[in-house]
Amino acid sequence: MTTQEIVSSVSKETGVSEAKIYNHLRTKKVWAARLEVYKRLRADGYSYHEIGEAMGRDHSTILRVIKRHVEHPAAS
Repeated sequence: MTTQEIVSSVSKETGVSEAKIYNHLRTKKVWAARLEVYKRLRADGYSYHEIGEAMGRDHSTILRVIKRHVEHPAAS
């Protein structure tokens, strides 16, 4: 799936607009939707760099979020 398809799917499932998923809002609902997008993109084989470019963020941000909240959720 493309990034846009994943964002659209998550948007429909969560009720969070695509625009909010792409912007830098940090409310709990928006952040949870964005995290779901990151997880799905990683599962589809996207690199941290590719996810960062697609989402308008630095790859290190994506790496930190995935490591903290997906791979080691008890540490967060």
